[in-house]
Amino acid sequence: MENEGLIPTQQFLHHLRNQRERIVSIHLELSQLSDGGMASAMYQDGLLHAFDDVLSTTVLGIKRSEDFEGELREAGKAVKQARKDDNVIEIAYWSGRFEVVERFCDRDVTSIPAYFHPYKMAPVARFVKGRKF
Repeated sequence: MENEGLIPTQQFLHHLRNQRERIVSIHLELSQLSDGGMASAMYQDGLLHAFDDVLSTTVLGIKRSEDFEGELREAGKAVKQARKDDNVIEIAYWSGRFEVVERFCDRDVTSIPAYFHPYKMAPVARFVKGRKF
C-alpha cells in the first residue's frame, strides 16, 4: 500500500514525528512577550494540534486521503475567514494547521517553518530574539 501511495511510508511518518519534536522543543522555549512570540505560539499550537491529529489517525487507520483533503480545505477556509476578520491569533493558529495537513497531503519532507511573522502574516523559518517585528 505504501508503494501505491495509498498510505504514507514509515519514513515519511518518521519525518513528521521529528518535525513535531522540533516544534515542541521550540515551543517550550518561546517567550510570548512580543507580538512575534504570541503569534508564533498560536501558530505552533496549530502545528502541534495538526501533527497530533495526522499522526494518530494515520497510525490507527481512521482517516483516508479524502478526509485529509477535506481538512485541508476547511483549514484554508478558516485562514481566509480569519484574514477577513483581521484576527491575527486565528490566522496564526489555522495557518499552522494548514501547513501540516498540506505537507501531509503532498508528502512534503521539507522542514516546516517554526515561527509566524505577525505583520507579514506568514510562517517564517527564524525568529530573532530581542528584535521586534
